Amino acid sequence: MRKITIFAVLILFQFLLIPCYSQDLTDSDFVNSSGSDVPYGLSTKEWTKLQQKWIKRSLPVTLCLSNDSIVHGQILFRNDTVIVLWADDYTFFDPAQADTKVLIFNRDSVKQILVKERFSFTDEESGMVWSTMAGFIHGFLFLTANGSPYDYAAPLIFAAAGFGLGGVVDIIKVATQNAKANRAPVDFYRLRKGIQKKYCFYREPLPEAVKGIISGTVINGGDMESMTFEDVLAASPQARRWFRSPQFSLSAQTGPYFSKNRDADNKSISISASYRFARRISLGYTYRNFSDWYDDRYLAPNLLLLENFQRKGHTLFCHYTILPADYFLSNRFEISAGAGASLNQIAFYSDKFDLYSGMQNYLTGHNGKESKAGLSLMANTDFYVSRFLSLSLSAEKSFLMPLKLEQQQAVNSRTGETITFEAEHIDLSSFDILFGLRVHF
Repeated sequence: MRKITIFAVLILFQFLLIPCYSQDLTDSDFVNSSGSDVPYGLSTKEWTKLQQKWIKRSLPVTLCLSNDSIVHGQILFRNDTVIVLWADDYTFFDPAQADTKVLIFNRDSVKQILVKERFSFTDEESGMVWSTMAGFIHGFLFLTANGSPYDYAAPLIFAAAGFGLGGVVDIIKVATQNAKANRAPVDFYRLRKGIQKKYCFYREPLPEAVKGIISGTVINGGDMESMTFEDVLAASPQARRWFRSPQFSLSAQTGPYFSKNRDADNKSISISASYRFARRISLGYTYRNFSDWYDDRYLAPNLLLLENFQRKGHTLFCHYTILPADYFLSNRFEISAGAGASLNQIAFYSDKFDLYSGMQNYLTGHNGKESKAGLSLMANTDFYVSRFLSLSLSAEKSFLMPLKLEQQQAVNSRTGETITFEAEHIDLSSFDILFGLRVHF
């Protein structure tokens, strides 16, 4: 109980460090003043969340023109001949306001571009993400090495410690770098080429609708108003850096499993990888190691049965996301279900003994290795701490082909009696509950 309390406190502390943008501004602050529809096919809530996040991520610049005037905003696009500016320092580009806020300058008319370097990183660059995963894996290995089927809290405690440590490091890193970066504006062209590219919302090749805005043929937004947010992500590396949906995920999970041939004191550990090739559909692979099944029982007053079964499973699965987390994490829960086909490696022995005066006299037995095919039904729930890290809870029901142990006969050397042991069908199907961490990238 004490370990769980420590874990809960550390998690709560970390949530306090995550900016709560919803407390900054309301939906009405970002609804278009012109009364036009919210762009990119987003809802008002999603558009608000996008703007709230973009305020923290935007990269404003100052253009010093040849006529000595100064213009502020964000660079939509630039090349050797033009610089296209969105004349707003902080909001996300809204094509409905292109006629008033999109400004186009010849490169010759711009004497200098000044920027304030802002140190920031995406979630996958954050120490919080990787230290949390490292902590969980450390606890995962600790649990495996100690062989305790009860102490499932170990991975969570180590993960919480990594979460806290990584968060503190990130805060110090950002504060230190921004303290240096915000001393004075710097010349844009003195930045590294890679940094310069981050200041441009769009890069070539441009979508046709964006080309129209730059050329002035659809200065009122035109076809851009029909663009979806997926279209924007495909065309804008800057937006994609902060809002893209990760396609790959790696997870480590542990938890109890239940079988009708076993009691409840069992555990399994699993590692999985998956690739999301569509918004709601993903394919993946899972490796799972089940704790050994030891069984000892009396078949008769003087007949003892000792059995051991070891199961390792390899599963290929397909998941359909019923409730996806959105781009902006206004909904942090994601629910999916799926099915898989597995190949299970079973190592076993089943030995029978005659007991007499405290001695064990071996009679007969089975031992060997077999591979059994199986099917699985799965359900997953993920809570996204960030776009690249989620807490996962999974349930899985597996159906395996039974392990068949043939009938055997043995002669008891002590009594001369011939004993027949009937054939057995061992059902290793199970219901698994798993919890852990998933990293998305």
